[in-house]
Amino acid sequence: MTKLTISVCKVFKNTGNLRSHRKKTKKHWKHYFIEDGKFKTEWVNPIKAQFLKTQKRKLLNFICIDCGLIFQGIVKKDSDSYECPECE
Repeated sequence: MTKLTISVCKVFKNTGNLRSHRKKTKKHWKHYFIEDGKFKTEWVNPIKAQFLKTQKRKLLNFICIDCGLIFQGIVKKDSDSYECPECE
């Protein structure tokens, strides 16, 4: 299945159960995504993290002008449009 990227961010890898990070630790990149309807995470290298940042998706609410139906769709940009599931 495809991975829908939600976020890519820098986090401390060695935090343990503490709220703050341990001393002398470095930040690493973490990839948050949805795969097979489940939320998952993975560690990625800095080069792949920069690529994944360009692949982020958003869950937006859309309103159909013809029938007035409110529905959700996953799009890459705010300017992207989504077809109404009932008007097709």
